Amino acid sequence: MVTERDYLRANFVRRTQSVEQSIMAKSEARAKKEETVKKLAEKMQKAKSIVIADYQGLDVASFSEVKNQLEKDNAEFTVAKNTLIALAAKKAGYEIPSEALKGASAILLSYEDEITPIKDLAKFEKLYEKPTPKAGFLGKEAISIERIKQLALLPSKLELQAKVVSALNSPLSGIVGVLHGNLRSLVYVLSQVQKSKGGAS
Repeated sequence: MVTERDYLRANFVRRTQSVEQSIMAKSEARAKKEETVKKLAEKMQKAKSIVIADYQGLDVASFSEVKNQLEKDNAEFTVAKNTLIALAAKKAGYEIPSEALKGASAILLSYEDEITPIKDLAKFEKLYEKPTPKAGFLGKEAISIERIKQLALLPSKLELQAKVVSALNSPLSGIVGVLHGNLRSLVYVLSQVQKSKGGAS
């Protein structure tokens, strides 16, 4: 026969176990969150350029297409909670405007060529109307949405190299034409990279 004392004791044990399980779950979630922030901060420190973008409206297939193309550029495009992006950015030494951390956010991390992933992101924006940039960095320098769009119009390093090689195999007039047509873009790219590395403007 179960007495009232037995019932109360069993109920107390169940409630105690429930509290312990809740504490353990919260502890595990906190540890997972801290690990995610740590890894994202390390990636941000490694990246040569960063873009925070709004991806809401992209279906799974389109998002995968964007992600796969950017991986070919030696870049990473991943979804993350705004709170985690903010914590990782602070840890990595970046200051992201609060207005850029609203709504759905994905982060583009370019590890090799600063410009090509930004150009490809812009191509998909033109194709699907998303992802749209909300904030960005070239090195550690914050860049506006307008400057992100300007960078997307510039030739990539590979495109510049290809044009120079092509010009070297052409008559002198071809070399002059290529240099004249790309000098302003090249100077702009180099100046942005210099600024991102803390050099004088």
